[in-house]
Amino acid sequence: KEEAEQKAKEEAEQKAKEEAEQKTKEGVSFEWKGPGETVLVSGNFDNWKEQTPLEKGEDGIFRTTLTLPVGKFLYKFVVDGEWRHAEDLPTETDAEGLVNNVVEVSE
Repeated sequence: KEEAEQKAKEEAEQKAKEEAEQKTKEGVSFEWKGPGETVLVSGNFDNWKEQTPLEKGEDGIFRTTLTLPVGKFLYKFVVDGEWRHAEDLPTETDAEGLVNNVVEVSE
């Protein structure tokens, strides 16, 4: 009986993992069109833990693409060590009065 319960639990965990993986979207683009030498992006999609570098294109625009879960996320750019939001992208002001860019990821 314990083996059957363990197997059912493992199958349920595997199914939940697969469903979670399906609720992500590859190719969510981030662009910084302002000046700067080094541009990173960070957001609440990973609790602000990572700062992902953007690559500067020949057109002078910094870009990167991330795989994110479905949902609404706040993010900011770190331009030459300074936290900034992009003026040309959607923003939201949080409860502390800080302005962040916002992206909504749908399936």
